[in-house]
Amino acid sequence: MSKRKLVRLTALLFGVSLLLGACSGNGLSSELEIIRAELEVLREELAGTKERLAEAQAENRALDDRITDLEAAGEYPIFRQTLDNGVTLIYELGQLDVGYNPLVERRASRLYVRYADGERRQVGGERGLSSISVSPDGTRLLYNDGFAGNFDAADGAEPGSLYVYDFDSRRASWLELDGLREGYTPAFADWLDDRYILFVEQLASGAFTVGGDLCVYDTENDTFRRLTHTARENFQIRSFEIFGRDYLVFNCTQYDEAYIGMDSHPILVMAELYELIRDGKTVDLRERVTDS
Repeated sequence: MSKRKLVRLTALLFGVSLLLGACSGNGLSSELEIIRAELEVLREELAGTKERLAEAQAENRALDDRITDLEAAGEYPIFRQTLDNGVTLIYELGQLDVGYNPLVERRASRLYVRYADGERRQVGGERGLSSISVSPDGTRLLYNDGFAGNFDAADGAEPGSLYVYDFDSRRASWLELDGLREGYTPAFADWLDDRYILFVEQLASGAFTVGGDLCVYDTENDTFRRLTHTARENFQIRSFEIFGRDYLVFNCTQYDEAYIGMDSHPILVMAELYELIRDGKTVDLRERVTDS
């Protein structure tokens, strides 16, 4: 039974209920019993229709999942994440880059956004996605389209591009990073909050991806600027991890003249980070190195 017919049947039941009240008031007992019997039949039919509709919807979802599984069969495993707004993110997982970072970043060969109404949209191109994260308010999706890797990128690696996909409008916006150094790329990104995006400006290619600064992108005025000035003397910011409203931990490597790396994890407290953003200041993370 179609949804339209189901609505009409529900309306009919409502009308019958009103008629029952009128008949009861007039004392028409025999007609009342007939109407009650017809009403019971209609109620049973309505319950059966709702049950069949729920089964059909569940079957459609299962078929959609099966189609997705078949598309990726023999290539990559599949990962799904359903958000509070009913949107489901479907990844065809690519390489998982660990490198020196204890925090594994998930990368995808493909990413689809599936809505509750059944529409499914592919996000990004065919070069692979990384830095995939949902904004704290759940309205937007951040991703880096095309960058080959965040740690030791091979020679010839292509630069990536940051995009923000809006779930309501179902459209993606490219973040125009005017002022990015030549030969550099956004290599690691995440939401700081619903307004600001943090990313690492890193060399796009090379056996050693030396160089890199922490940058902040302001989604309200579509501008970005650097928060550190450490992209020199073989110091590399590889990634970072945001710990709530408390602090930011970096994953860095300092290379010597023989390109032997020493790892470090400098920390910025969140109050200081927002002060850098507010006052237009920068910090040298090498002065914050406390472990190796």
